Amino acid sequence: MRAAALSGLRSEEAARGTFCGCPRATTSSRHRGVILGLPIVRQPTIHGEHAMKPSALFRPALAIIFLLAGLAQSARADIVTVTGDTTGSPAFDRPLADFSALSTNGTGSHYDIIEFTVAETEEYAIYGTGNFDTFLFLYQAFDPATPLTGGLRADDDLTTTFSSGFATDLNAGQEYILVMAGFDSADFGAYSITISGPGAISLVPEPASWLMLGIGVLGLALCRRAR
Repeated sequence: MRAAALSGLRSEEAARGTFCGCPRATTSSRHRGVILGLPIVRQPTIHGEHAMKPSALFRPALAIIFLLAGLAQSARADIVTVTGDTTGSPAFDRPLADFSALSTNGTGSHYDIIEFTVAETEEYAIYGTGNFDTFLFLYQAFDPATPLTGGLRADDDLTTTFSSGFATDLNAGQEYILVMAGFDSADFGAYSITISGPGAISLVPEPASWLMLGIGVLGLALCRRAR
């Protein structure tokens, strides 16, 4: 049933072009006082793990919209957007949204991680979109081998099957890990995640980025010594 419903929606997308227009990139950008435009499309009939009551679907979405609107009026607001692509990324067995068990639909789900910290203990909004059926997780500590531990929040369908998000309290100085995953192993592609809140938001470089930075600094030092 789910595959048939989604195939109809994706056929419409093919006629209109890419749904969310997410660029296939791995760079991040920072914006202040900008509200991310929430896409509005017709929601297909869905069942099983996807099924949600309308009130459960729209209340979190409205909370994020109002939080973003309030942040846009504040000079202290920080909004950070990260884009990436899960095509060919590592895979794990995805948990359910409440972290109570592994999902029977999420075996071999491709994922990408974004690590960040915030400067103020407050409520923050996290919103993700993709050109695939997204599933967004927030962890305090993440190990793909044990995905049921360390989880804080998760969301599957916020406004459509292509969006996920939530508003949640975060503590200053604590490192958090966002995991952008697909509903199942066939869901992967370009995505965009926006984190917004009253305090400064800082992305934590991955170990590979630190390694490249260290190599660059070492190379610069060697060049100066050679002179």
